[in-house]
Amino acid sequence: MSTWLCPACLASNAEAHAECSSCRAPLVLGGRFVIVEVLASRGSARTLGGLERDGGGPVIVKTLSLSGLPDWKQLELFERGIGVLRGLSHPGIPAHLGDGRIERGGETIAYWVQERIPGRTLAEGLAAGQRWTEARARVMADAVLEILEVLQGFSPPILHRDLKPSNVIERPDEGGFSIIDFDLVKDTLDPEGGETTALGTAGYAPLEQLMGRAVPASDLYGLGATLVAVLSRKSPADLLDADGHRVDFRPHVRVSEAFAGWIEGLLEPKASQRPPDAAAARARLRSASEPAASSKPAASSEPAASSEPAASSKEDGEGSSDQSTALERLAAAGEVIATVGPSEQPVVVVKAPLAQAHPAPRWVMLTRLGILAGSIVALPASGWVLFVLLAAIWITSGLLVRYPVELAPGRAMFLGGLSNTDVPGRYWLRRRWLDKPCSIPLQPLYLDWRPAPTRLEQGTLHRWLELRLELWVRPRADDVGQFTALLQYQTWTDHPRTAATKLRDEIVRALVEQLGSQGLASAGEQAVVSLPAALQVALDAGLSRMGLERVHVASQRAELRRRTEDLSGEDRLWIDARPLPDDAG
Repeated sequence: MSTWLCPACLASNAEAHAECSSCRAPLVLGGRFVIVEVLASRGSARTLGGLERDGGGPVIVKTLSLSGLPDWKQLELFERGIGVLRGLSHPGIPAHLGDGRIERGGETIAYWVQERIPGRTLAEGLAAGQRWTEARARVMADAVLEILEVLQGFSPPILHRDLKPSNVIERPDEGGFSIIDFDLVKDTLDPEGGETTALGTAGYAPLEQLMGRAVPASDLYGLGATLVAVLSRKSPADLLDADGHRVDFRPHVRVSEAFAGWIEGLLEPKASQRPPDAAAARARLRSASEPAASSKPAASSEPAASSEPAASSKEDGEGSSDQSTALERLAAAGEVIATVGPSEQPVVVVKAPLAQAHPAPRWVMLTRLGILAGSIVALPASGWVLFVLLAAIWITSGLLVRYPVELAPGRAMFLGGLSNTDVPGRYWLRRRWLDKPCSIPLQPLYLDWRPAPTRLEQGTLHRWLELRLELWVRPRADDVGQFTALLQYQTWTDHPRTAATKLRDEIVRALVEQLGSQGLASAGEQAVVSLPAALQVALDAGLSRMGLERVHVASQRAELRRRTEDLSGEDRLWIDARPLPDDAG
């Protein structure tokens, strides 16, 4: 009997089991796929080899543990790759087979199942001693450019951003090549720079990509660097010139002048000096002089181009909001705005110590039991009188026997403390039965909140509310606020999803209040209406009701949209104790 690996803890399990014997996580993903080997592991991410049950073929399963993430960026890339691959169909691209989440003891693990393309990567071939000719390199370049041409034909173009030998597979069929690993894929263009993290592989990513400004020509640089790697058997990063700008590969390869010049065009440091896209690069490749007949490349098989995926969006549900008459809008303005939140449970990651319990040490209970035992010996009473006296003594000892706790700087006691000492931060606590004494931090906490779109309905009007907040908060200075913050911190610690839902309810409710009597009618016929002033007021009001106040806002966005392209069905809340930025004041 073969064994399956647990997708969560990687423990081996008998094939017939439905759950992992170690962690109780499901062994069959989506009712179809099982794990049989570990291919790679890096931090919170794993790449696993699997099989489709009932005679299905091999698959690749990528998993991402949300509890181990340093921030949301890795999850954003993971889900972007799922969304892009789901809409593609091409023989040179792995097919999307499924995705979902695994819950294991409070830990959430996202998974993504792809087709496992047969063959070996160019990197594996090089490691096995494979040698390349110009003819074969031309075939590979043309096949990769054909795939890139399909990706770049979408609007906006799809960028792979990680072309390198380990991400190109040579299929068993003659002249067949595929691109894999869409982990860094991007389907929007940010000409002014939109990434805060450098993405790509050293030697294969051009400068504009590392600066967050990837364009279609960026993938051409990755292809050029890959050609250099297979023809020279050296890393492109090791072939940079003295200035570190150009890849000086000519002394290390043996190809025709025309082909070398074409590769140099792909590796131009400035994106504007490369071919603008894959179609232009492919045309230049075909117009370049052919190599000698002895090294003429085999004819490449042209995979059929995929059809474009249908555009996905959540629409506002109106037959056409442009057809709403002014009379309908005035009538709707007087009605209450109803809100429809996401259907999925929130995802919350807490990386900071929040509500800290201070339970009584064992000696407290032993002391009280000793007092009770001594009372039994000393009291002359018996029967019910003795029972009543002992009960009174037990209750009194609970009030009198206390234990000291010293809080670290920056924390404060808001439940169960008796500050009857002269030492700052020292409290005398008594044992509590229904709740434990707790303290909370007073220094600012960092919150990265990415809620799913909220549907707003008012009469005949419908809009989508999109929010994004990145800020630092702290407990309010007043006693009521700090006690309320304590309860909020406890909820974030013990029931994080409930706390995330409360955050949504408070902020959205305050925003709806800010829309005033005109409500959704104030948006008029505009496709997008920004609400920066309303968000500031709503944020302060919502946080205040949770006992918090904002310290610094790094980024914020509140928009009313007729339709939304954000298809996420869950709120995401990230909490940690990172320091305030230098410009926070």
